[in-house]
Order: sequence, then structure tokens, then C-alpha cells
Amino acid sequence: MKLKHNVSKKTLSLLIVGASIFASSLPSFADSYQQSLSEQKNIEYNFKTGITKSNYENWLAQTQSKETLDEYNSLSEQDKDLLISYLSDINLMSLALTTNVAPNQTKTLANGNIEIGMTEDIEVIPNDNSLDLNDFQSKATQNRRVTYSRYIHIKGVKILQTTSWVTYTHNGKTVTSVNDRNHFTSINLNPVLRTSYSGMTKGGKGSTTAYSTADLSFTYIIEGYGPTLASGRLRVNGTVKNVGSGSYTPYK
Repeated sequence: MKLKHNVSKKTLSLLIVGASIFASSLPSFADSYQQSLSEQKNIEYNFKTGITKSNYENWLAQTQSKETLDEYNSLSEQDKDLLISYLSDINLMSLALTTNVAPNQTKTLANGNIEIGMTEDIEVIPNDNSLDLNDFQSKATQNRRVTYSRYIHIKGVKILQTTSWVTYTHNGKTVTSVNDRNHFTSINLNPVLRTSYSGMTKGGKGSTTAYSTADLSFTYIIEGYGPTLASGRLRVNGTVKNVGSGSYTPYK
């Protein structure tokens, strides 16, 4: 019995030491948070006096995909200068961010050099395989995801895109559940533009339209100053008729 006790104690000691070594080799949440803060400070430091072609192209090379780099590099030097000047123009960017567009339509600014557009898509989500396909209710159940995106192009380069989606289930007459939703920035090629989301909601169960909303704010970070350029309400909708829609309503 004494031998078994000693072996158990030794094994326990080894396990504790091994766990400690393993834990110490993993990045903690605090480490990740500090790294994020560090990266943010580096960006703000590099662009503290504004965006230049040199610091912008360095930032693109370090943070963006080859596809994005190729798209930027396909521009003429004159168009590159124009793109960078627009990114730095707070008034012009504020106007672009608050310009409303209808689904699958576009509006232009700056003599057509800036294009604001909106796309939407509704897709079928396959029914759960556990459903009994011989049951009429199972056959009538339809799962859908509506995705709404709003974008800004400068000289043909997509420099900003926000995306919203909601998933829901309906039976052809009413929404039976609103399952998930999200609102996020899917593309941002402006290093001094920050987006923040709050107040996300979802609803519509028992009605004919599922929806999700979120508040979205845009701020600039230059020389440590962060003015809010624009803010508004995002909304994405899906109906029992399988029709999707989305909107961005700027706050006054």
C-alpha cells in the first residue's frame, strides 16, 4: 500500500509540473489583449501625422492579402495619390459614409471616383437531417439566411464593407424562430478609420419578417484625436416570402 501511495504522489507531481509548463507556453487572454493594444498603438503611431503613400503602402504590405495588394498596384500612380487623398479627407469620407443607397444600386461622389453601393442575398440553409421528411411540418419548414452588405469603392478598389446577416426559420406563413445574427466590418482599407458596433438585436418571431439591427459608429484616429465621422442604424430583414432587404440609416 505504501508503494502505491508513493507512485501516486510522484505521478501527481509530474502531472502538476507538466501542466504548469504547458500553461506557461500558451498565450493568455491578457497577452492577446496587450498584443492587440500594441498593434493599435503601432498603427496610430505610424499614421499620427496622416496617411502618406509611403506609410500606406507599408501598411498594406504588412496587413493585407496579395489579392488586395495586386488590386491596389494595378492603379496608376495618379490614382493611388487620389485614393490616399480621399482616405485622408474627413469631410469627403463622412459624406460617403452617410450617403444612402437602395439595394443593388450605387451612387457616386467626387466626379465618379467614389462609388457607394449595397448588395443583398438570401440563401437556403439545409434542413436538419434529424427532421422527419415524411412529416408535413418538417417539409414546410424553411431555413434562410439573409446577408446585407454596404460598400465604398475608390477608383474601383473596395476600401470599406460592412456586412450584416440574420438566420431564421419560417413555415410559409410566420417566422417560427430567429436563430442567429451578426454585424461586422468585412473590409477596411483605411488604417485610421475605426468601426464599432453596439446594441445588436434580433426579432420577428411570430410575424412575417425576421430582422436584426445594430448601431454602427465610424471614427478617425489621427494625431490622437478621434472625431466621430458618422453613426447610424444597420438593419437586415428576411420575410416568409423569402425576400431579403437591408438598410443603413444615419443618425442626425
